[in-house]
Amino acid sequence: MSSPKYIQNHSMDDPPLHFYRPSSFPTRADASGSFDEVPSGMFLGSFAVCMYSSKPYDEFYSSMVEMVISKLDQDLTIDLEYMEELLLSYLKLNEKKAHKHILKAFLDVIEVLKVE
Repeated sequence: MSSPKYIQNHSMDDPPLHFYRPSSFPTRADASGSFDEVPSGMFLGSFAVCMYSSKPYDEFYSSMVEMVISKLDQDLTIDLEYMEELLLSYLKLNEKKAHKHILKAFLDVIEVLKVE
């Protein structure tokens, strides 16, 4: 695993962010970090990403949207079990300091799904 990229305004007090990227989505050119393929489970074929960001909400939101789109592309359904597992995995991977960003991003994704 390569070491995460530090952004310019990064404080050493800020923990790294951990989130998922589906393998079907290209990694953005500006999102350098370390990548590990997820070996099994609900997110099989995804990559766990560790990076620092000055915009944690945006990173979590984008990652969750990509995971939902990837899931919809695979089987056209999003169920409560999948969404619960998605939320819990982000909470488990990240330090408590990031949880407020994760919860806000998750609620915003749920709002978008309710509209559609």
